[in-house]
Amino acid sequence: MESFLGSLQNKAQHALDKSGFASKIPANFQPANFQTHTTAAQQPLNAPGHQGGGKPDSRRNSGSSGRPFIVDNITQQLRALHNQYAPQGPPDVRYVQVLVTNAKGVSLDYQGVGRDAQALSKDFYLWGQEQEEDVKDVTDRLAFVTFAHGNLATNLANELDAARAPFKNLREILTKAAPRKSQLQAIDAQIKTLQTSGGRNPGAETKIAELEAERRRRVNEDEPMEMQIATIKRNAIKESEEIRWKAVKEVRRSPFDLCIL
Repeated sequence: MESFLGSLQNKAQHALDKSGFASKIPANFQPANFQTHTTAAQQPLNAPGHQGGGKPDSRRNSGSSGRPFIVDNITQQLRALHNQYAPQGPPDVRYVQVLVTNAKGVSLDYQGVGRDAQALSKDFYLWGQEQEEDVKDVTDRLAFVTFAHGNLATNLANELDAARAPFKNLREILTKAAPRKSQLQAIDAQIKTLQTSGGRNPGAETKIAELEAERRRRVNEDEPMEMQIATIKRNAIKESEEIRWKAVKEVRRSPFDLCIL
């Protein structure tokens, strides 16, 4: 298989050189060690990772977490359903959790594209081996280009997954602040109840004054925390988008970006 990959890369390079397209390829572009990449595209037809009809065994395809891709995919779908139908926690935490979960879904989609494209590159090669020489020459090149497409999609998926980190940090900060906010909301509810009951409760005015004083104290104590959350929130948006669009920009620079974006 190493000889196949070596000859395939040489043919693709020769074709690029003849077309004049090579000058458009960035000097630092490398399709992730095409010769040594241990994906289904390098497995023989009778290998455990190859099933009938050219379908790769999903158990041999790992997601960014190191677990099988299908496990990551099912886990993400379950989390999305849980967020939609059984949300938990205060609203500000829930909304950020939805962002984190749905962003994972986007990452997994690109990861799936990368996995399937690399499997397709193998199928192009295996089919071409039984064809006429001119057809084989074309399918060899298609195998290389398709593998490069898959590699770009996988790299993009990894960067999109990394772009979730700032929002994960924001979620943790909001979760830690939630008890303080809940206590403040409880004080507001007590004040509203006493104000509604009016003069029916002896000492209501005194109790309201005490609660309002307690509320002001808590608001003053929490002010630095609220300012920190406001800063972290804005930084999370900025940092996440910088990671995401830097990854997209790198893909767009590649001559193999067709059909990726």
